[in-house]
Amino acid sequence: MCAKLERKRVKEKQGRLSFVDDLLYKLAPKPLVKEGDVLKVKVTETTIDKVGVARIGLFKISIPNTNLGEEIKIRIKAVSEEEALGEKIG
Repeated sequence: MCAKLERKRVKEKQGRLSFVDDLLYKLAPKPLVKEGDVLKVKVTETTIDKVGVARIGLFKISIPNTNLGEEIKIRIKAVSEEEALGEKIG
């Protein structure tokens, strides 16, 4: 009898873990931009390589050939989970 209860508890725990994993996946932050989006942003940071960085919340967009404080239009070229690469247009 004890072994049956133990097996049932293990199954319940496994079910909860998969439910929690599924829930966390659904709640995980998704990128705020898509490839091809056109945005107007302000460069708020620069890197050592003189790549400008704009942010939307905590999401980072790297933009080459820009200066600190510039307000520019960009097109998103590539997107990952944590950051995006943009190109200056106009």
